[in-house]
Amino acid sequence: MYAVICSRGPWLSPPGGARRDSALSPPRGLHDNSVGTDVPGFLTGFLRGFLRTEVSRRRLLSPLIGILLVGILLVGMTLVLGACAHHHHHDDDATPTDTGLDPYPANYKSDILAAMHAYLNDPTGIRDAAIAEPAFKAAGGVKHYVVCVRYNAKSLSPNAGKEYAGVKDSAAVFIAGRFDHFVEAAAAAESCAGVTYTPFPELEKLSR
Repeated sequence: MYAVICSRGPWLSPPGGARRDSALSPPRGLHDNSVGTDVPGFLTGFLRGFLRTEVSRRRLLSPLIGILLVGILLVGMTLVLGACAHHHHHDDDATPTDTGLDPYPANYKSDILAAMHAYLNDPTGIRDAAIAEPAFKAAGGVKHYVVCVRYNAKSLSPNAGKEYAGVKDSAAVFIAGRFDHFVEAAAAAESCAGVTYTPFPELEKLSR
């Protein structure tokens, strides 16, 4: 009986001599530990490559972005300084030495004397002539160099019993350093309000 039991032993063993418990083991690669090790390794390599690419891009773009920001800053500062200079140029009522497009009218007296010949019907015998220094201010809604002139010219209708028309103020507007036109009435009164007049004897000596 002992011999029979021993002879049946190999017949009950699995083919190839493999152990029974090894046949029931799951295929390699499907074990939880193998999946947990391989998949994170792949993701880590992918992320490292992606981050390495982003760093390279940042290193490449950083100088370009810096140059662009500096250019924008310089342009902004230029615009701000230009706006400030323009604002100061048009809002300063004092007499500046030079305003670029409207330089100081150095020959303002001779220009006004020449203009009065064509402006007045009879430039002779003017009385009470006076003149103010050029000032950069508004005349007729626009700012230019303005020279206020006060005078009493002969009347246009002397036969009416009035030889002189009376003292009046006129504002001589200068553009680009040369006389351009006269402003009278309310505009002249506003432009010449508060100015200091000095005698202008040259105007009283005009001839035809």
